[in-house]
Amino acid sequence: MFRVLFSLFAVAMCVVNATHPPTNCVCECSRDDRFPFWALKDFVCLPFHNQCFMQKQNDDRVANGQTPIIYVGANVCKPYIVKKCPNTKVIAEISMPPACGCPYKAGPIVNKTFDSLCHLNQYSIEQNLPYLGCWMQEDLSKCYLN
Repeated sequence: MFRVLFSLFAVAMCVVNATHPPTNCVCECSRDDRFPFWALKDFVCLPFHNQCFMQKQNDDRVANGQTPIIYVGANVCKPYIVKKCPNTKVIAEISMPPACGCPYKAGPIVNKTFDSLCHLNQYSIEQNLPYLGCWMQEDLSKCYLN
């Protein structure tokens, strides 16, 4: 009986999901899946911890009427690293690779201070270490990439 009810529920959920187009990601992205993605936002290279983080930020941008983020590989992205940076210190959660060397698994998260968001992006891209979030050092407000 339970299997029948569960099967009916599963089929109903599939039908409901199939009738609605995908919308902005309302889920929380997993920090456990580390698969760096590189994208261009207004011709500036940005690193992302995984595709979910990139898609979530892209959905937010499009919903706010901004240009979408364009996925590119690391080699295409690197020439678009900003070269000159303002000096406003930020603190970032850097996603380090795991000690086991296992691909696509997250390692420790390390807090690190940078001279600016621009310097953080440079470091993140050059070292292939995406970050999960950042804050302005002066007031701990969230730093935004827009």
